[in-house]
Amino acid sequence: MPFIYMAIFAASLKKLKGLQTVAITTNGLVLTRQLVALQRAGLDVLNVSLDTLSPARYEQVTRRKGWERVMAGIDLALQLGYSPVKVKTASKCLFMRK
Repeated sequence: MPFIYMAIFAASLKKLKGLQTVAITTNGLVLTRQLVALQRAGLDVLNVSLDTLSPARYEQVTRRKGWERVMAGIDLALQLGYSPVKVKTASKCLFMRK
């Protein structure tokens, strides 16, 4: 579902009887543009999936710039009172033999 529709979807979910929590997982690229609307719509929990904590590696893995936008989105979430903001990183290990 495109992120732009998430606020409408979140608001619809909040109307369901018995539903206690509305949560999303996002790559965080458009959080600074959409998070206020999502919060107003009733979003309770925010998970951010982040490929790496390194800006340079982020660009390599995702093949686009945007690490700074993701960090700004996480910062905004904290400012808006989301606690905790869950950030999940992908751990990749490579084992080599000599």
